[in-house]
Amino acid sequence: TLQKYLSPLEVKGANLFTWKAVRRGRATLALARGMPEPEIQEQGEWSTKAWSTYVVEDEVERLRRFGQVVDESSDSEASDN
Repeated sequence: TLQKYLSPLEVKGANLFTWKAVRRGRATLALARGMPEPEIQEQGEWSTKAWSTYVVEDEVERLRRFGQVVDESSDSEASDN
């Protein structure tokens, strides 16, 4: 189980995590990063577009905004040097 891997890391609330949550997070992050849908499907070993039911749309938008902030701060740090 997932808890077997999380327990040695002393993850708080490890008993609440599931493999389904990991798949959901992975699909959501991949979409937010702009990965093409066929690659998301292949990466998650889905035989159909069922992966899209795992995606949390609000998180996709939040991650995209966060990525823009990180990209912009990286750009400004590079120009400062």
